[in-house]
Amino acid sequence: MNFKAILRTAAAALLIGGIACGLAACTGKAELSEAPAKADAGPSLADIPTDKSADELLAELKKTDYVVTEDSVCTNGREKLDEFMEACKRGEPGVLRYAHYYTLDPERCAEEYYEREKGNYPQLFVGELEFDGSCYYMTIRKSDEQEPDPRENRAKYACFKHEIDKTLEYYYLVDSEEITVAELQHQWLSSTLLPHYDRCHFVAMFKPEA
Repeated sequence: MNFKAILRTAAAALLIGGIACGLAACTGKAELSEAPAKADAGPSLADIPTDKSADELLAELKKTDYVVTEDSVCTNGREKLDEFMEACKRGEPGVLRYAHYYTLDPERCAEEYYEREKGNYPQLFVGELEFDGSCYYMTIRKSDEQEPDPRENRAKYACFKHEIDKTLEYYYLVDSEEITVAELQHQWLSSTLLPHYDRCHFVAMFKPEA
């Protein structure tokens, strides 16, 4: 299933949804200070294995700095996400790695759809967001597939936005600072989807209190 189709389904259901060690001098001797272990950055997109189940890979990625979203609510990597966005505001190039995990809830979808698709879940999508100092390039693929959809392979965006409404906190990619989540939701739920508003990608979402 195409990632954007899954994302729209989730959005509609939501009412659209290094610490470093230092040396201390003591009586003329240097001692190594202790620091809590830092999560590793996690594998690059090219190094994600395709032979692991969604649940197995999810557990592994949550032990790293990956930004992980489970059923449209982010559960891991908030600090890394904010660090990346702040660096982008300063014009610093960088890469953010993230994952989207989906289950299928029979209470939140049509019975016919659930019966047809339940064997395909859970699903995990793995992605990278690269900032080159000017533009953003997003690539995302299903974890058990070798290649992303061509439309989601280094897709270029102009803006990485952060917005909060009454239901969720959003980090998303669009081509204009003027576009809002409310406008995107309106377009998704309306009978006419304008191409201008189809150009978006949600990297992470949080409950406002998180």
